[in-house]
Amino acid sequence: LEVAGNVIITGGYTDQNGVRTYRAGGVMYNNQAYNVDITVDDDTGTGTVHHITAMMTHYSTIYGCVLDCYAYTRAGNVEVQTDLLNQSNAEAGGWTVSKPDTTTLRLTKSAGTYTGVGNYQVVVVTSTPT
Repeated sequence: LEVAGNVIITGGYTDQNGVRTYRAGGVMYNNQAYNVDITVDDDTGTGTVHHITAMMTHYSTIYGCVLDCYAYTRAGNVEVQTDLLNQSNAEAGGWTVSKPDTTTLRLTKSAGTYTGVGNYQVVVVTSTPT
């Protein structure tokens, strides 16, 4: 399949061959906390691995935070196995991963001290919920 020009997908995720790719973006304030909740498969009996990329910045590194990791989950448990990059600071806060219930993967940006606003983007590659 060859596509000429731009491909526009409306909505937060795409499913392809058992893999879900979730995307979100917009603006965040450095000094506010945010949750990004993603619906995932109920992995109570199996477990799931997720590739998570979450980033936000106002200006430069001291005003931004980035998380790029692999997280393993089962039921309500989550363990970050591999931090490819985990950059946080007092001005911007930082990102963490949790699983408040069996079908929600939560990315949280903590509140920093600086009042600036900046762009954020989140990409999570996971399994397609059944």
